[in-house]
Amino acid sequence: MLAAKYPDFYLCSSVGGKEAAKYIIPYDLVPANCDVYQKLLNAFDVLRRNDRAGGDRTSLRIEGAPLTLESVIQNGNGVDVKSQVHDQNFQLVTDVQQLTGESLIKFGTGK
Repeated sequence: MLAAKYPDFYLCSSVGGKEAAKYIIPYDLVPANCDVYQKLLNAFDVLRRNDRAGGDRTSLRIEGAPLTLESVIQNGNGVDVKSQVHDQNFQLVTDVQQLTGESLIKFGTGK
C-alpha cells in the first residue's frame, strides 16, 4: 500500500504525496441530509483552521454511493442541460468521518 511505502504520503510536497496525487479522483459530493451536510461543513472549517495554524491535515472517510445523472433541469425554463455536464463524478454522501493525519496513517498501514 502507498502508506506503507511512503509514510508521509499525505504531505503534498513529499515523494509519497506526488505518487498519491496520481490516484486522486475528484467527486461532486451530494449530502443525503442536513446532518451529513453539517458534518462536511465542520470538516472544511477544521481544514481551514488547521491550514492557517499549520496544524494537522484533515482527511475524510466518506460513505455513500455513486449517483447516475439522468437530467439537469435549468432553473426557471425547464430545459434539460445534461449534455453540458461532463466528467463529473457525483457521489451521494450518507455519512462522514473526519480523520486526523495520524489516524489516516494508521488506517492506511493497518497499524
